[in-house]
Amino acid sequence: MDFLESVLAMLFSADGLYSGNSDLTVFAFAIASSFFGMLVVILDFLMVKTLNKNSLLKLSYIGIKGFFVFIMWGVGSGIGGCLGAAIGIFEINRIAAVAIGVAWPLVLPRLLTTANSELSTEKVELE
Repeated sequence: MDFLESVLAMLFSADGLYSGNSDLTVFAFAIASSFFGMLVVILDFLMVKTLNKNSLLKLSYIGIKGFFVFIMWGVGSGIGGCLGAAIGIFEINRIAAVAIGVAWPLVLPRLLTTANSELSTEKVELE
């Protein structure tokens, strides 16, 4: 199974697990997180435009900045997913990717704090 098929299987299969090359697991999780993050923003955009209500995510979709909201939310959730998977905080599955895609603005500061605290407590042996 090649990389793209493995990522698509994680996104849309019944089990929601990544079964591809283990060296690319973190990258696959970042892609899945980014995909679900963009879906969340698209859903919010559709709700704002069809119901004429305020954004649930507190985002603005006016002009060209609205396009960048889609891109940046996806990039942010991908980075959050990549950091969380690399640190080992998340289990690599679809549920975690959806959670990061939705809540990355809340999760990313905690990830950075956890990574910083792990680095500061790491002992380095001096020769």
